[in-house]
Amino acid sequence: MTALLPASNEEALRSAALAVSRAVGQDVFRELARAMAAILGADLAFIALPREAGSRRMKMLAFYADGRIVEDFEYDVAGTPCETVLGQQFRVYRSGLQELFPSDTDFRRMAAQSYAGCPLMDARGRPVGLMSVVLRREMEHPELVESVLKIFAARAEAELEHRQAESAIREREAQYRATFDASVDGMAVMDARDRIVDANRAFLAMFGHGREAVLAMAPKDLVPDESIATCSQVLSAAGEGKVFHGECKARRADGTLFDIELRGVPMHYLGRPHRLVIVRDITERKRAEAAVRESEEQYRAMFNASEDALILWDSQLRRVDVNPAYERIYGWSRDEVIGNAYEARAVPQGYAEQRLALVRRSLAGEKCRVEFESLRKNGERFLAEVATIPFLHRGEPHVLTMVRDITERRKGEERLRQSEERYRLLFEMESDAIVLVDVETFQHLDVNRAAAELYGYSREELLALKSSDLSAEDDKTRTAMRTGASFVRVPLRYHRKKDGTVFPVEITANFFDLRGRRTMLAAIRDITERKQAEEARGRLEAQLRQAQKMEAIGHLSGGIAHDFNNILTGILGYLTLAAERQDEIGDARLGRHLEQARKASLRARDLIQQMLTFSRGGKGVSRPVEVAGLIEESVSLLGSSLPATVELATDLQSGLPAVLIDPVQVEQVLLNLCINARDAMKGSGSIRVGVHSAALSGVVCASCRKKFGGSFVELSVRDACAKIDPKVIERMFKPFFTTKDAGRGSGMGLSMVHGIVHEHGGHIAVDSSTLGTTFAVYLPSLVDGAAGREAAPLAGERSRAPRARLSGHVLVVDDEQVVGNFMSELLQGWGLDVTVQRSAPEAAAWLERRGAGVDVVVTDQTMPRMTGLELARRIASQHPRIPVLLYTGYAENLDDRLLAGAGVRALLRKPVEPDLLYLELREALAAAGTSTRAARRPARRP
Repeated sequence: MTALLPASNEEALRSAALAVSRAVGQDVFRELARAMAAILGADLAFIALPREAGSRRMKMLAFYADGRIVEDFEYDVAGTPCETVLGQQFRVYRSGLQELFPSDTDFRRMAAQSYAGCPLMDARGRPVGLMSVVLRREMEHPELVESVLKIFAARAEAELEHRQAESAIREREAQYRATFDASVDGMAVMDARDRIVDANRAFLAMFGHGREAVLAMAPKDLVPDESIATCSQVLSAAGEGKVFHGECKARRADGTLFDIELRGVPMHYLGRPHRLVIVRDITERKRAEAAVRESEEQYRAMFNASEDALILWDSQLRRVDVNPAYERIYGWSRDEVIGNAYEARAVPQGYAEQRLALVRRSLAGEKCRVEFESLRKNGERFLAEVATIPFLHRGEPHVLTMVRDITERRKGEERLRQSEERYRLLFEMESDAIVLVDVETFQHLDVNRAAAELYGYSREELLALKSSDLSAEDDKTRTAMRTGASFVRVPLRYHRKKDGTVFPVEITANFFDLRGRRTMLAAIRDITERKQAEEARGRLEAQLRQAQKMEAIGHLSGGIAHDFNNILTGILGYLTLAAERQDEIGDARLGRHLEQARKASLRARDLIQQMLTFSRGGKGVSRPVEVAGLIEESVSLLGSSLPATVELATDLQSGLPAVLIDPVQVEQVLLNLCINARDAMKGSGSIRVGVHSAALSGVVCASCRKKFGGSFVELSVRDACAKIDPKVIERMFKPFFTTKDAGRGSGMGLSMVHGIVHEHGGHIAVDSSTLGTTFAVYLPSLVDGAAGREAAPLAGERSRAPRARLSGHVLVVDDEQVVGNFMSELLQGWGLDVTVQRSAPEAAAWLERRGAGVDVVVTDQTMPRMTGLELARRIASQHPRIPVLLYTGYAENLDDRLLAGAGVRALLRKPVEPDLLYLELREALAAAGTSTRAARRPARRP
């Protein structure tokens, strides 16, 4: 095609604006493609949309080629310049199109040399298609092409949005009709003049009329005269914007009447106010209610005719009914007892419990019959025969109690008998020391066995003493005795035992008249243990406050560690990508630099895992470790924790057996011991760290005080501080113990060392003299007496083998942009199509719309609003064929059962290791039916 470009850019833009304004009707996209080709002098011009959501295959809305419209043309964007435009941004390739995209057979067949494309987006910024022009020559004015394309793209996007809105309206109308006709209740729509303008199937079937007949009726035609008022009230309320319920009669087409429930709801129909009337047939319900009423009337007649008192109890131990005989026998009216068990102030507690126990037994299915004394409202007692029977009442478990008076009314309440045996039993059974004292003379009138045991006197000796003889201080109770108070509580006094021992007591005294004399009954309690407990409580509260501070620090460190994990994921990932690129260029020096950066990142990852383990109270992962090599690496990191005035030296024996321990916790032990040495030397001196083999026998551990022996690897830290007090050594490993000033230390460092070492079966020795102090940690050897065992490699230290390219569509879900970008670039480098979502709810919504094209979902666990595990559960229920890979920085709370229940195929730790991720993806894709294969196009290069 010859160039038809106008003489100036302004004229081209005016032509474009005129063309988009004229393009209307069903052929608008064809007109846009034809005008775009004419203005830009293009050989090809087309507008394309994905064939279906998430598809990479495009269907042409309009394809204009060499002066004619081509119908029903489709193509795959993979390996074409359109792939770089779809869902991204405007792209232009001025020349060399076939060399840049050798796999694009369509453009090669058309001898295309230059290309320009603009993405099409909907109102929410989501990609919906693209618009492109192709020339068989070099493109001379790319800026003008971009401006013209964007003008046409804006018109195409507006037309697409308009057509999508019309489609949505049609869909909503179809949904309304489906919901309307599917309702089991009868529904009719009425206008402001009370005319029926629509009715569903249930409404037509309920009244027995055809649709045309109903639409010609008014509501009054469907109800008898006595129901017209109720029907009008429902419609009037709906017309005023209210919802109103009513019950009335209705008439079917055959003239029979039936009961209905009416409900009027205001609504808009075809853009105008209408009313929706919902009709429910309640004829059977009315019949059932009538039958129940008849049955209850029969029950009430028999219930009220009984000469025995009848009480009906429900499962909540409440009286729900009593008969007239009950009112006559007990003196309580029906209104006074219905709805409760027993009034606590009306009857004794034991009385109520005895009778409620019978009701409970019958609720469990047992029939009971007993005889006991009952109580009338006026306080009179009578002997009663009581029977309880379980039965169902209105479908719920109830108990019917029948009470028959089998004695004449007994007179008044029995006076309580004063029994010496009863008094003596209660007096002697009291655990506190009880003394009865004459207020005038302070002489003991009586004492119990507990008083004799408390003071060490015999009962006879105590009776010969006065109350003042037991006090170790001035008797402060005398003032209370003289004032005539009826009750005195003395919270703290000191008394003396027979052997002279002074102890704290608490005294409670009641004053009353006995045989005409003022008498005091005093209960004396030894509170020695309570005072000791209160003192211990004070110490524990101080320790608790310190523990709460440590917990807050743990939460803070956990939050920081989580953020660092996300940062390290990006760092380690991009180092992996850089290493793969370095393998291609063969720069050995660059490879060494990248490997050192990778090792440093792995150490940072381990430290972060330690922070997470500390903050969540979890345990580390033990594995065989060669301690000397680990300590050699760790010492270099101690510089930030030690001042320049502290000299750090090492003495590390090589070829030692490995020990089974978490390497991060070994570093934590070393760090705490070195910080302890630094503080002991007040920040100035020398610290010597050593690792040696040790064969011991009969050595006593300084922290657990047990003897131990065997073959060990010894980790020692020696400082130059003064000799430690033996009393301090005995307590130094206890939590919160510290010799530092307040606010200078938590007292948890050596306690953590004790916990880590003993958790791994080790012990600790402390050697302190005037020349310095050595802390020696002994860890059991894995190979007894053997040397040279190599520790297992650190996680992530594995060789990188060439990887086969993968094929499939992966959805990555991560709220951290750096992680999402890295994962996208990494997976695309392996040949995968990648979609990234920044939150789990957005990913779930996206899957609901476009999940058909997704092969695997890779998601983070810790995200706002919805976790990765919750997203996995939703995917398992809605898209069970899609496998889910979950990664997290802290997986201790995610057990296998929980993961399997959520449909998680594999769990990866953050920072994500690309090698492990590749293996899991390959297996997941194979399981999903997408096998690995050679890529159909070369890897994209920057």
